[in-house]
Amino acid sequence: MAAKGHSRKLDAFEILVRKTVQKHRMLNPGDHVVVAVSGGADSVALLLCLNRLAREWNLTLAVAHLNHRIRGREGDADEDFVRRLSADLQLPFHSESIEVKKQAIEGKHNLEELARQKRYEFLHRTARRLGAQKVAVGHNMNDQAETILFRLVRGSGIEGLSAIHPIVDGLVIRPLLECRRVEIVEYLKRKGVGYREDSTNADMRHTRNRIRMELVPYLER
Repeated sequence: MAAKGHSRKLDAFEILVRKTVQKHRMLNPGDHVVVAVSGGADSVALLLCLNRLAREWNLTLAVAHLNHRIRGREGDADEDFVRRLSADLQLPFHSESIEVKKQAIEGKHNLEELARQKRYEFLHRTARRLGAQKVAVGHNMNDQAETILFRLVRGSGIEGLSAIHPIVDGLVIRPLLECRRVEIVEYLKRKGVGYREDSTNADMRHTRNRIRMELVPYLER
């Protein structure tokens, strides 16, 4: 799981992330950063990059993981993976478990939207408790394109098509927003670090999955 020996020289992907952070002034020297890590490729790459840049900017990092209790043992395995990765990097690990599916049924909420809401509530709560100045999440360039298409399909107006912002409320930052998903996976391969695959990402009943797996490849062709 852990990356193979690090050299002091930054990887090309890490340099790209650093440029994005500097361009949007996402971090200040000495910041305490809560890094949201689901165990997927994006969030694992985010954590590795920020850990490599931590010394340069004197950052204090903490790992945060929310178990939505939606995927049973698979979700528990994700949590265990992130816990072990945090230990390998010698970073503090913070987690919570929430029965999101039960809450969605009882409150008649959209499951995906409620899961997202609970995730950000958890991240904000963790940041307040730790006194952190930033919360880093792993949205990338592909997510940006998919979000615009998703909102277009749903009939959003011009304002709704603004998609994903690099910084939200001066707290949430997205250092991977100018990175493509293929670059993220290649970076992890170079580092020799694994990641978890969410089986629900292949469920074609979800509109966003159909956009990612069918519409985006079609448009690229």
